[in-house]
Amino acid sequence: MKVIEIVKAYLKDNGFDGLCHGETECGCHLDDFHICGENFSDCVPAYKHAIQKGDARGDWWMSTKKDWKPTDDVEL
Repeated sequence: MKVIEIVKAYLKDNGFDGLCHGETECGCHLDDFHICGENFSDCVPAYKHAIQKGDARGDWWMSTKKDWKPTDDVEL
């Protein structure tokens, strides 16, 4: 088993939807995991949130907060 498979299993088993990297605003969900191909050692477990506002409607955002909601200070 590869490390990336262990990480993905951990996320799934613990109720997370994927990973995110706060500094780069990069995020991936379990259905399309680690698509960037970059080093993910600084990424953290995250939850997927559907965007229901503005031009980003229908898109999604990864956040470390389970109850995250978009606000005006977040560029979508």
